[in-house]
Amino acid sequence: MQVMTEPADIFGDIRAHMESGRFIRNNSSNRQDIRDFAFNDVDLGNCRDVLDLGCAYGFFTRGLAGRLHPDAVINGVDLCRECEEYFIMSCEESGYSGRFCLSDKVFCERYADASFDLVLCTYALYFFPQAVPEIARILRPAGIFITVTHTVPHMPEIIAIFKLLLTRHLGRPVTSLPLERLFTAFSSANGREVLSPWFVEINEKKYTNSLLISTASLPGLIRYLCFKTRLFLPGDCGLDDRFIRTVVAEYLQDLLRHRQPFIITKNDTVYACLHPAGRRTGAE
Repeated sequence: MQVMTEPADIFGDIRAHMESGRFIRNNSSNRQDIRDFAFNDVDLGNCRDVLDLGCAYGFFTRGLAGRLHPDAVINGVDLCRECEEYFIMSCEESGYSGRFCLSDKVFCERYADASFDLVLCTYALYFFPQAVPEIARILRPAGIFITVTHTVPHMPEIIAIFKLLLTRHLGRPVTSLPLERLFTAFSSANGREVLSPWFVEINEKKYTNSLLISTASLPGLIRYLCFKTRLFLPGDCGLDDRFIRTVVAEYLQDLLRHRQPFIITKNDTVYACLHPAGRRTGAE
């Protein structure tokens, strides 16, 4: 199974990734932790064997503290070798044993049928939506798959600004960003459609949120956008994060002179999938 793009090129800087997460949490209108929102309605107390696909530095792993069976083992899979130390640390701080596997673009095929009680995939399934049948296969009959993705439209205010400034700068219309193409792979727009062939029961809930940007938080927003440069700048535009640090930053500074806070829509969707169906009729 091949991923649709190279997330390691985006998320390889672990410290920048962690700073990005702190920026989101510190500037969100919704003060409830997304991990509590995702886990509070499900009983994970009997889960011993856990798989976290696209685990990164273990942000969601930390949210499992006190929720799993005391003897649980969390297996983290990621493309970035640099994640291993941070992920294992997250497992230890959560009170569980951890194992890390460098994926090399192969996620689930290495695992036997019915290997896991819980599979997590948070803010990552849009890179490899073709993994869903394998996720269903490696879950035990009473297992649960929890995935978190973005609700569309997602960050439409920022996307519109990038399209406007890129069109001006390049002298040609820019109508789509790499971030939007990810949404076509897996988001709230098609999440149930992607998941339903492989799970009998799908529980969906919306996490409503906005980023509230002021002059004081603008530097953090610019660092966040630079961290995700490859998602906001088309690959063929010949630009790098200097465009964000100058052109985009100046535009936002001017905007904030007239409007504070600048509100960026940033909603998410949580899917809790039960009763893996295997290869149901019509699902190949």
